[in-house]
Formats: sequence, structure tokens, C-alpha cells
Amino acid sequence: MVKWWLVPLFAAFLCGSFIAATSVAQSDPYRDMVVAIEKWLQSNPARQFTSAQEEKVFAWKVGLERLGYSSKEGFLFYSQLLSEIGSTAFAYNSRVYSEPSVRAKLFESYPTLEYLRGDKQLPAPGSVFAETYDWYRSNVVSRQEQCYWLQLFLKFFEGFTLGPQQLAALVSTNREAIHEILVQYLAMAAIYLTDDREQIGGIGYVYTVYGLVIETRPLADVMLAPLASFCEATASYLTAEEKAGILAFVIPDYADSDYAVQLYATLNP
Repeated sequence: MVKWWLVPLFAAFLCGSFIAATSVAQSDPYRDMVVAIEKWLQSNPARQFTSAQEEKVFAWKVGLERLGYSSKEGFLFYSQLLSEIGSTAFAYNSRVYSEPSVRAKLFESYPTLEYLRGDKQLPAPGSVFAETYDWYRSNVVSRQEQCYWLQLFLKFFEGFTLGPQQLAALVSTNREAIHEILVQYLAMAAIYLTDDREQIGGIGYVYTVYGLVIETRPLADVMLAPLASFCEATASYLTAEEKAGILAFVIPDYADSDYAVQLYATLNP
């Protein structure tokens, strides 16, 4: 016989068991999983970079990612990166960053328009050109890299069509270097177009992680385009001998190229 005072306790036990069973039956396994993951994430200790250099490379990559389209912003960023990178090399967005490639980006991003507007924060283009060419003479040895840099030097003059006085100063202070660059490029272009045509497509990718590159443009156009832009900006500063040398290289072998027509019209008005 059950004692009367045990009935409330038994009833409470049954009620509690029912509630527990109902709670288990109504639990959400997916939510339980999320809660468990959150607890695991919160329990993980804060991790750190294994070295200061690793952290610095990550910071450089973040800086590259944040870069906008301003030439001045790029120039100042690459100036700072060049002062810090030393012998370090890293890859980001398919480009290899090292001292040579950072210097190339710095040279490419020189903000001509801002300088022409009188921005005092920027060095004069003549000094940038001279310093970069001196570095090139002492540090660039492979043929592909040489050709890449020679194209950069020729393209540097494109922006100065807006500033004739600055262009005149740039040419006059670097006259010997300009002649050397022009002679080197004519020789390099002749070698590529005559003996190494299959390598032309890779010239512009010297500082990337790409392997074989297929060039879809006519190969003569690839080699003559930088020369044409250079001559369009500097024709009035070139000597008769330099003009004759350019035309002798271009005509008649590459007369089918539109750039050959442009060069002839520019240098033989």
C-alpha cells in the first residue's frame, strides 16, 4: 500500500521526466551543432604570425589590395614598399613582388599629370628616369627582363605630350641614356622578331607567375608599339641619325604593321 505522502513526490517525478523527454524530443540538432561550433571557436586561443617577416608580407598584400586607381597613390605606395622589401619576394594576384618588380611598378606609376600640375611631393621625372636607368644598367641581365625594361623606358615619355617644357627638360638631362635605350631596343626587337618570335608574348609577363603566354596581337605590333609612342612624343628631339636608324629597322620589313606607318609619318613628315 502506497503511503499518501509519497503520492506528490511520485507525481512530481513523473512530471519532470515527461518535461525532460519532451525537451529532448523537441531539441534542434542543427542549432545544437552551431552552438557547439561557436563554443569551439570561442575556446581557441588568439593565433599569431610565426615571424615578423610573415606579418610584414601580409601587411604589404593588404596595401596592394587597398590600392585605388590614382597614379600618385600607387607611386607613393611603391616608393615605401621599395624602401622596405630588401631581398624579400612574394606573390600576390599572379604577380611576383621583389625589388626589381616593385621598382618597375614604381616607374610605371609615375604620376606625370600631378607633377605637371605642380605637386611638390613628387620628384622630378628627369631624376626618376636617371635613377631608374642607372639601376637597370647594373642589375638587369636576362634578355627578357632587359626588353621589358627598355619598353618601360620608351613608354615613360607618353604622358609628357601635355608638358612640352618638362619633356624638353627630361630629354636634355637624359640625352645619352635615351640614345642608349633606343639603340638597345632596336637591337633587341630585331633579335626577337628574327630569331625568337615565340618568346615575344612572354616579355610583358616577366614579373608574373604565368608560364607560357600566347600573344594574339601581330608580333611586329607588340615590338613596334612602344617605339611608336616614344617617337610620337620625342620626334622633335631625335637626331637625323636616330630617325634614320629607326626607319631603316622598320621599313620595309614590317611595313604591314600600322605602327610602321605611324612611325614613318612621325619621323618623315
